Amino acid sequence: MGPDYNRLVLEGGGRYNRFVILFHVFAKLKLMTELSEIDAATMAAINTQTARISWHELQRFFATGNCVYVAPELDLVAVAYYFAKDDAARIKTWMDSNQLGRVTDEQAKTWLVEEADLWSVVIKPWVLLQREKQI
Repeated sequence: MGPDYNRLVLEGGGRYNRFVILFHVFAKLKLMTELSEIDAATMAAINTQTARISWHELQRFFATGNCVYVAPELDLVAVAYYFAKDDAARIKTWMDSNQLGRVTDEQAKTWLVEEADLWSVVIKPWVLLQREKQI
């Protein structure tokens, strides 16, 4: 399986740990299946609509309350897809885990001072924004 599997089995050394590992493997497979079932045409269309834009140009959308921050660990295009599909349960899960939410005043101030460029995509009425991932 791999080093993580071996470490977990050796540390716990029991059936329980094998069950936990299998649970995580099946959870990952389920997510992969969900992602493969996503409408490829819609994803491609959303991907072509993403663009980098300066925060300065986005301030008027922020003023209307329509800017949504997407955490760097999420895929901006996938989040936009679920917004387009109005998948309220998935969106709520991300919001509850603070991976998604309206842009705060503090974020807006920081981005203004930094003259930040952000990745963006519009799913009316929302403008989804994500900082560039640091490598």
